[in-house]
Amino acid sequence: MTEAETKEYLNRYRTEKRKIRRLTEQIAELRESQLSARGVNIDAMPKGGGGSDLSNYAARLDELERQLLEQKKVAGEFLLEEIRAINSIEDERVRTVLTLYYVRGYRWEEICTIHGYSWRQTFRLRNRGIKALMEVLDEGRETET
Repeated sequence: MTEAETKEYLNRYRTEKRKIRRLTEQIAELRESQLSARGVNIDAMPKGGGGSDLSNYAARLDELERQLLEQKKVAGEFLLEEIRAINSIEDERVRTVLTLYYVRGYRWEEICTIHGYSWRQTFRLRNRGIKALMEVLDEGRETET
């Protein structure tokens, strides 16, 4: 596995989290637009009409919620895989840096600040981790065949 493939492997969970966030926002926007389109019903009496709009809304909401559940399932699988791979690295500092960035979603600047590492030291640890993971993932491929 190349360095680029290893980074892509590690970024899968972050990518799925972004998709989950986007779907969650779409669901919230759909609900918001449905509420604002219907207006505030002060007397709490049902109003006639709009049945088709409501069924379209319900169908769209159901589809987005199904997509969200599927996305969460995929993200969970990627998360478990990445955690196992990262935890196979011996150096605790390397594991911490990779976990904070690729799993927890911290920015590099935050990682430097939290641990008091220089920018250069943080990326040295990251690069060490990428190389270690390349070996781990290559070994995993060899045992699969």
